[in-house]
Amino acid sequence: MRRLKRLFQWAAPIVVAAVFLSGCGFGGPSREEQLKATLDDAATSVPGVVSSTATAKVNTSGNFLGAVVVADTQDPAELKEILRTVITAMLERTADLESGTLSVSVFSPDKTQSVSVDDLGYTGLENLRPLREYFAS
Repeated sequence: MRRLKRLFQWAAPIVVAAVFLSGCGFGGPSREEQLKATLDDAATSVPGVVSSTATAKVNTSGNFLGAVVVADTQDPAELKEILRTVITAMLERTADLESGTLSVSVFSPDKTQSVSVDDLGYTGLENLRPLREYFAS
């Protein structure tokens, strides 16, 4: 019994420290942070993209992803092509997600013009599966 008590006295502070440190973010980036980084990396890998601000919410209701992308052009046709390439890159890099939504808008540098998937002829829901089916063809 005495050994058990000593073991507990020795191990308890280590367990408490481990729990505290894991709650402080020492366990690595969260799934949401990983998804945001993945989306931003996908967008900024596309020629003509100046910046990307991604959002990700992961909970029991699903995966809710989004991005606001700024391009280096005012030309509506170029904005559409950038959006098509960005969406395709994002869908490829999130292929491990079976469900969720993805909302992406591409803006001109001065933010006076923007395009979304509606401008590319997509009229469905922003669910990952139908988006993949549409943009894969």
